Amino acid sequence: MGRFDHAQYVELSMHFRCNLKCEHCMILNTMDRLEPESMDRFKEVLEFNLRNRRWKSLTLTNTVITRRSYRHLPGIVDRLGHLRRLVQMEFWNYWPMSETDDKGLIVPHLDVLPFLRRAIALARQRGRAVEVKNFPECLLGEDRDALNNDQPKLFIDPAFWPEFMRNGFYQCAHRASCGSRQCLGFNTAYVKKYGWQADVLVPLPMHPPPEPDAPRASDPRPATRS
Repeated sequence: MGRFDHAQYVELSMHFRCNLKCEHCMILNTMDRLEPESMDRFKEVLEFNLRNRRWKSLTLTNTVITRRSYRHLPGIVDRLGHLRRLVQMEFWNYWPMSETDDKGLIVPHLDVLPFLRRAIALARQRGRAVEVKNFPECLLGEDRDALNNDQPKLFIDPAFWPEFMRNGFYQCAHRASCGSRQCLGFNTAYVKKYGWQADVLVPLPMHPPPEPDAPRASDPRPATRS
């Protein structure tokens, strides 16, 4: 479980001209088209917050889980162990901004799982909060409380969202029978590459239905349950 209430923080995309061009960056192919927030917009957000006290701070740091990084997750936690002011670590399972994994960076969830759970355990041993993004909740077992797909308020070029929606989240063979309220399921690129993997997923219990009303004293019919 994370330490921060995302509703108390805000994100602004101040530029899209990063010179690193990371392969796992989900907006890499849209960086030349998206418009950054202006300094005027930045000032508007600050002035709004000064008046309304809606957000506590600006945020966005994370470790992206890809085919090239997933084995190193526990090592990353160890490597950052000396940072005393590091209070939360986030692990974002990679997704492409398209319907296919053209870069070959998506990893089967079961391959990621032992390294991810070890990283969660190590971070918590150091007293750090943990948030996991875009990973099937049912696979996390006792660490499922680390899953949190909520995000701070994001100010970004509206042209971002049509590209983002190409991911096609919330796809799962057990979607209709699973009680999870946090899981994003599979995205289209994952399903195309690895299939539905229905045999390894275990739907979480549905929230119990409300109890039926007790029969009235004047009603001779017995109470029944469906």
